[in-house]
This record gives sequence, structure tokens and C-alpha cells, in this order.
Amino acid sequence: MRLSFFTFLFGFCTAQDILNEIGKLTNGVDLTNIGEICKTTPADDDFISFVNEIRDVIQRLDDPLTKLMNEPNFQAFTVVDSLKIFKALLEKFDKKWCNKFLSVINDAEQTTDVEIQMQGIEDVTGDFAGTIMNILRGLGVNSQIDRLVAMAELEKTFVLSQKELFGEEIWSTIQTIIGAIDFTNGDDYSSSPAIYDETCDSIMSEVLEWINIAKPLVFGLINDFIDAFRGKEGLLSIGKMVFFEYRLAKHLLLNQNACEKLMEGAAGIYEELDLETASESINEIVYSIFEMLPRAASENSIMTGVMKIAGDFAKTEISPAGAKPLIYDVYKMAQIGETAIQAAPKMIKRMKSEAGPILEKVGMSEIATMLDEIKEEDVRLFATEMTAELTKSSNEMVCDGKSACDELTNFKAQVKVENDEASVLPGNGGGKTVLSFGPFLMTIFSIILA
Repeated sequence: MRLSFFTFLFGFCTAQDILNEIGKLTNGVDLTNIGEICKTTPADDDFISFVNEIRDVIQRLDDPLTKLMNEPNFQAFTVVDSLKIFKALLEKFDKKWCNKFLSVINDAEQTTDVEIQMQGIEDVTGDFAGTIMNILRGLGVNSQIDRLVAMAELEKTFVLSQKELFGEEIWSTIQTIIGAIDFTNGDDYSSSPAIYDETCDSIMSEVLEWINIAKPLVFGLINDFIDAFRGKEGLLSIGKMVFFEYRLAKHLLLNQNACEKLMEGAAGIYEELDLETASESINEIVYSIFEMLPRAASENSIMTGVMKIAGDFAKTEISPAGAKPLIYDVYKMAQIGETAIQAAPKMIKRMKSEAGPILEKVGMSEIATMLDEIKEEDVRLFATEMTAELTKSSNEMVCDGKSACDELTNFKAQVKVENDEASVLPGNGGGKTVLSFGPFLMTIFSIILA
């Protein structure tokens, strides 16, 4: 189920590399026969057996999972929130964190007595959780932390209600560990003993060196990306994205007819890509990515075919009670892609000016040279063409080949409502977030192998 998350990050423009990576992740499964996952009968193949296990878990937990993921507090925490927390962590990175964590580990009592061991596990878990909460509460982003904690509390309650899933043998351990997590009890790390100063100085000095080198690039991309998504935070609800991926996986694994049609369409895309063996050279991989960009925005683009396959698949799902149709969430993913692509010119310019030091640090100075050779006008043209193509393709996906329809109008209105609701939450409507290289090429290709 998490496979779709990784394909999301790279987008359809790197589909050739994505599918090669999928081949590695599935231990050499022949992707031309990937449609075997649609079969519900027992199989000797390890990968298919694993898929059947996932199918079984979905069937057993569908009702409580659906209820969990529809909770408002599960859906309120966003990617923007998580990345504001990440940025604050980088800004306030403190050696004392290291001292406290090492103290917690060292204080754990070493014994062979099972009862004392369990008490030790409970104490260490509680101390770790308390220290983490103290750190988070000291970052100055409490609105974001409040939403994170509200989501985590729901997940904790859910896990503690699943004794039958885990089984009697390990339930006591799980109950002890999860039950020891207290999101309201911050454990002060500022008074940590200095006995670990020498060890922590060595560790943290190296970490801080990397952070300081990366800051100009990372914080610059943060500013660029938040400008692109300002007022659109509602698109980036983590809870809603998880529910979307869960529904994709559920529909894929429990509806054999829809699964087979999807795989048939995916096989066509697979053949069109004319996959070759992935190069071991990072330079060749990066160059190949940029070579595929113009193709993605062409008149007969892969994107158009992928969007149609995605739409046809999503429209066959019977939506859970109270949930919007799955095709609506696919449309929202396309909106994320459009917004991110529009930010690409500014981000490429930022990377050209700021990426040099970090690339040199990791021994990839040749990539910096390659970035310097990229013409900003070409990037702007690509972003314009790609955005137009994605808009056209997503509209036609919703409207069965037409450019406009009542359902599309309704979807646009619903997206606006979600964005308006998110923008008025404490801590939204401003601040900054971060972008890894992939998201500005994001699209919904993940649906093929969600």
C-alpha cells in the first residue's frame, strides 16, 4: 500500500525509473504479469501470498479503519504542518537532545527477569515519548503539534483496540509499549547530565555541519513551495491522502474485475515506455529524467493515458458511506500536481543558485554543472505546457473525455471549500513548508500500482 507513496514522489515523468525500482521492490516479479495480484485464489508465489495477506487484513479491519480515517482530527494534520515542524527542528537543533536520549537508554535496567524487563520497556518508552514531546513543544509551532497529537491519539486508540489482529502472544508487549506513550507529558531535556557531552559533540557536530550546508537550499525551497500552496493547504491533508491510498488498495485487491482492467491498461503504458535496464550511473539517470520531460507534455502524452486509466478505475469503486467518490480524490491529486509543477521554474532557479555546496559535499558536483546548463526559459515553457496538459487530462478524466461537465464544476467547488476550511485553522495561511526534488513532478501515476 505504501508503494503508491513513493511513486507519488517521483511522478509520471520518471515512470521508466519508477517501474524499474518497483521490479527491485517486488523481488524480481515480472511486471508484465503483475496482474496476478488480481487473483484471489491461494498462490505459491511469495509476492502474491503477501498480497493475499494484505487483502485479508483489509477485509478484517475495513470498518474500523474507515471510521478512523474519516475522523476530523485524523484529517486535519497536513503535509504543510509536518514540514513546518521539520523546518523548526532544523532551526533549533540542540546537542542536549542527544544527551537526553542517551541518558534514557543508559537508565534502562539490564535484567533477565521478564516482569522487570517489561517495566523497563514501559519506562523507556514513556521517557522517549516525553522527551520527544518536550522537544516538539519547544519548537514554537504548537498549532501544528496540536494537530499532530490529535491524529496520533486516534491512532493510539485504534491500535489498542486491535487485540485480535496482533494475537495473544505479543499483545501484552504491544499494549505495554503503546500504552506508555503519553502525548501530554513533556520530559524536560535541558537538565540532562553532561556525561555524554563528548560523544554527543562528535555526533552532533557532523550532523550540524550537514544541516548548515543544506540550509540555504532547503529553506529557499521552503519559501518557494509555500508560496505555491498558500491557501491550498486543504489539498495536502495527510489523513485524507492515507484514506485515498487505502481506498485505492482496497478497490484494487477486492474488486477483481476492476483490478484486471486496470492492469490491462497499465500493461499498455508499460510497453509504451519501452523499459530498459536501469543505469547504475546517477548522471545518466538524471539526464534521462530531463529527457523524458518534453515527452510527458506532448500532444499524445503518457499522462493523458494514465489519467484515463486512473479515472476509469476510480469510477468503478462503490464509495463508503459519507465519503466523496474516489474519482474526486484522483482529481485532487492532479490539482496537487498542477500546483507543484507551476512552482518548478522558481525551484529550479533556486537549485541552480544554492545546490552547489551540498552536491559537492556528497560528491556530485557534476550534477551542479548539469543544473547550470538548464535554461530557465526551457523550464518555464515546460511548466506551462505540462500544467496545461495536466489540467486538460484531469478535466477529461472527470468528464468522460469532455472538457467541462457538472461533476467537474462540483469538484472545483468542493476543493475550494476544503482549502478555505484548512486556511482558517491556527497556524495556516502563512509560514513555510519544504519540498523534496520529486513533488514538483507529482502526478497520479501511483494509481496503477497503488
